[in-house]
Amino acid sequence: MIRKYGLYVDHIVDAELVDVNGRILDKRSMGEDLFWAIKGGGGANFGVMLSYTLDLVYVPERVTVFRIMRFTEDNVTKLVYKWQRIMEDIDDNLFIRLVLQPVTPEHNGPTVVRVTLISLFLGGAEKQISLMNSEFPGLGLQKSDCLEMSWAQYVLFWSNYENETAMNVLLNRTYNAYE
Repeated sequence: MIRKYGLYVDHIVDAELVDVNGRILDKRSMGEDLFWAIKGGGGANFGVMLSYTLDLVYVPERVTVFRIMRFTEDNVTKLVYKWQRIMEDIDDNLFIRLVLQPVTPEHNGPTVVRVTLISLFLGGAEKQISLMNSEFPGLGLQKSDCLEMSWAQYVLFWSNYENETAMNVLLNRTYNAYE
């Protein structure tokens, strides 16, 4: 939801940290400069963070996603160009990530370019399809490309845990950085 709401640090309204002198500071007692720094304005360690208070944003009951892959033979140059042109002004409820990768086909043919478009739309599939067909008709988005799901399911989709249940993955506290 970064396109519509920005980063989580943009929504921090208070925080508590322990500074180098062992004092527990909140937004008021740490001052504007340190509060700005702990929200990403500085690249150093300013203390031990104890807590953040966030101003929450609205998460719709259902979101719609798609993951579409196209290859060199699908004229991906035009696809990438169009994506670059439309994303600046497209509906803020739509985020589309574009990934370019060289791939070698299974039959060991010449390396080709694969373009993967991964989307999040804060709304239903019908509205997303209408928007995409209006703004990005060359993609050829169809209902069968779209999946409607809850926000928790989307988090799993984005992390490539599509075959897992939300509670199983989200409650697992084991960190697998390279899985």
